[in-house]
Amino acid sequence: MSDSTLQQLPNVQPLDATVRDRVGSTYSKRLREAGRIPAVIYGRDGDSVSVHMDENEAMKYLNRGFRVFRLSFEGGEPQDVKVQEFQFGHLGDNLLHIDFVRVDLNEKINREVPVRVVGHIPGAKTIDQPMPSIEIAASLGVMPQSLEVRGDAAVDGVITASSVVLPEGVDLVTDASAVVAQNSELGG
Repeated sequence: MSDSTLQQLPNVQPLDATVRDRVGSTYSKRLREAGRIPAVIYGRDGDSVSVHMDENEAMKYLNRGFRVFRLSFEGGEPQDVKVQEFQFGHLGDNLLHIDFVRVDLNEKINREVPVRVVGHIPGAKTIDQPMPSIEIAASLGVMPQSLEVRGDAAVDGVITASSVVLPEGVDLVTDASAVVAQNSELGG
């Protein structure tokens, strides 16, 4: 997957990493003192690789909610990974370690995502939302964290799963006729 393709994947952030030549708590402590975060990459038919990366750069993306990265290595092949686990210090204020698992950005996975109704359903005083989330299929690179549906998309006071506009590359898994939201006077 080229860097131009990466630009089309809003959930994937590029991040530089360096392969660690040594491991252990003393070496990891020295890395953290130098502003580096120790990490490990594993899974998907590859060997485990110990790496480190710039703490400020990693935290910038992590604090903004990014969990999928393309890690680039000097002289090595970039690897697409997602955060599997963080390890924080005992006070919870400093990141000690990150576990990454390799992913295939072309593979679609199913996930439940919340749906928020924006605006009002015409003629409704209140709205019931019997289905606050729907199941979709998408690759991690384009998987939305949540979805919105406009209240005026209702037909006869009902918004179905098929009314939720999905981003490109995202497929609806939930039954298209399932009621996501409705005029509360219609509820049963």
